[in-house]
Amino acid sequence: MNLLLNIKHENEHIQKEIISCKHLSKIINLLPDLIWLKDHNGKYIAYNAKFKQLISQDNISIIGKTDNDFFDTEEVKLSLAYDKKVIKYQQNISYETELVLKNGTNKGYFQITKTPILDENNNTISIMCVAKNISEQKHKEKQLSQYANYDILTGLANRTLFMDRLKHLLNQRIEPNKYSAILFIDLDHFKNINDTFGHSIGDKVLKLVSQKLKSTVRKGDTVSRHGGDEFAILLENIKSPLDAAKIAQNILDILKQPLLINEHHFHITTSIGITIAPTDSTNAETLLKYADIAMYKSKNNGRDSYAFYTQDLSEQAEERIQLEEDLYSAIKNKEFKLYYQSQINVETKQIIGAEALIRWQHPTKGLIMPIKFIPIAESSGQIIAIGKWVIKQAMQDMSNWKAKNLPINILSINLSVRQLNDKALIDIIKQTLRDTKCKPEWIEFEVTEGYAMSDHQAATSLLEELSSLGFRISIDDFGTGYSSLAYLKRLPIQKIKIDQSFVNDVPGDTDDEAIVSAVIHIAKSLNLNIIAEGVETSPQQDFLQQHGCLQAQGYLYTKPMPKKQFEEYLIQHTT
Repeated sequence: MNLLLNIKHENEHIQKEIISCKHLSKIINLLPDLIWLKDHNGKYIAYNAKFKQLISQDNISIIGKTDNDFFDTEEVKLSLAYDKKVIKYQQNISYETELVLKNGTNKGYFQITKTPILDENNNTISIMCVAKNISEQKHKEKQLSQYANYDILTGLANRTLFMDRLKHLLNQRIEPNKYSAILFIDLDHFKNINDTFGHSIGDKVLKLVSQKLKSTVRKGDTVSRHGGDEFAILLENIKSPLDAAKIAQNILDILKQPLLINEHHFHITTSIGITIAPTDSTNAETLLKYADIAMYKSKNNGRDSYAFYTQDLSEQAEERIQLEEDLYSAIKNKEFKLYYQSQINVETKQIIGAEALIRWQHPTKGLIMPIKFIPIAESSGQIIAIGKWVIKQAMQDMSNWKAKNLPINILSINLSVRQLNDKALIDIIKQTLRDTKCKPEWIEFEVTEGYAMSDHQAATSLLEELSSLGFRISIDDFGTGYSSLAYLKRLPIQKIKIDQSFVNDVPGDTDDEAIVSAVIHIAKSLNLNIIAEGVETSPQQDFLQQHGCLQAQGYLYTKPMPKKQFEEYLIQHTT
């Protein structure tokens, strides 16, 4: 019997109601919409021919089954969530979704309306579901959106979508020390390609350039074509304006690689202008204008380059990119040097140890301090190789000094966050101990307070492993972070170093005096040694000594010295 609905016999009260509407069955069966009925447990109790056709389960009974038997996991979760809302609120609910079967077949986009069916006591006994296929409508909407927001030739966002995203970004609250950037890009001498080879070849060049531009950015960034040979990139979230320079340089390098089209090799260069939000402006149109101005600065500088809207940033970026390139050969060319600064007992004035400090003897720029190149090494990943060299050189020097019975008991080596997160760090340290014949009790590793507090479990595990090998652990720059004393006391550390930013203004600055005094008190309460860095005057030394800090380093005692000079210094203090 060909009825609109197949009805399970045990649901007799529902069956009677539906059979009473038997005269509607043929009409409903001809409707293009899918119709099905579930009980309050989600089991199918009725359905029409269109639903049966969608499921395509000719030899399998649908009655008594659930969404889980026919649809994919995501669709099941979504359907169940709306079923619960219908039952709870006893109201019609409509939503749009793609119906995907359990075997992965996509049946199209549907608008589904779910209606509660109530008994005489106003309890929901079943849910009527009606699904209208809106795939064609969605396809047309997508096409309209594509035409309105995307460049037809390249598939990139167009100027309209770019500006919408930029305005939305600027309307959001920008986090402190976070930036966004616009890179405005113009291909150099592109007109020559169109004039010489024709627009069809020119279009192919633009498509390939678009693909290369997309490969240079992150997933959340926007690459757009603004017409002709002009493109723009929105970098939504960068840590430093100079990060934009790094991406710009990457674009220049990638586009220099020849493009092969119809057996012709095209060498593309580009001029890039960069502007930064919120530094340069918080207005979308103004930022784009500034980026355009910066792009013309780049063209005036000889093309195939980038320029910031602000001249200072252009110079900083150029220097940063050059230093990063030079870093790659610095270790091979033995350009790094270790300097050593003594650590002193302020009461006896005896040497208790030293800190190893890296310097870069650049072949043309002279001596470069770590504050200029370490952040670059960190961001580029070169800090791993540099840090490995520091550990080996420092341990070798310490081993040599101990063999000569020079008066130094402990040598401090700084470990960067990138090194500490390197899974090979422990193996590197163990191998270096064997190679240099250095003993772990001669070495103290300094880690920043920020690292110690960032990932409690990982930090504790690594520091405990270092401690178990016999190394001493010191917390560097203490007071600049937000340490939890309850956590700090569980770490295997032996020393706290007071950051020089607090030492600079004592005595005299009441806030810094209070901080230094508190840090000393914390160290004593945790039975930790304490050392102050950056001590330059006798009043500073006296203040520290009066409050119980008996170890210090700074220009009051010695400046950082090259290895040979420091060794002579140790010899002079041999008793």
